[in-house]
Amino acid sequence: PLESLNKVAHKDPSTPWFADLANYHARNFIINASKEAIDILNACHSGPTEGHYEASYTAKKVFDSGFYWPSIYKDAYEIVKRCDSCQRQGKVSQKDEMPQNVIQICEIFDV
Repeated sequence: PLESLNKVAHKDPSTPWFADLANYHARNFIINASKEAIDILNACHSGPTEGHYEASYTAKKVFDSGFYWPSIYKDAYEIVKRCDSCQRQGKVSQKDEMPQNVIQICEIFDV
């Protein structure tokens, strides 16, 4: 099996069969906490659409853009935690919601 897989190499017979797959997955891999990683997170968090998404959705947008690094969730959490606009707006919790009770409507002259 390995001999036949090595024949699959299209250009250089010395290149292993999995080189294209490995190069595809490694092309957008970024070293932790680099300037490029912070720029990508800022663009996905507060880019032209000014979404200011939460940390997990910001990380999802980075994944959808084709980038990855091991500490992406921690870095996204730090970006959201330091975002002034997100900290001012806050998040509505269940204790701030109105209770969803049934409102009884009764007509005065409905007999």
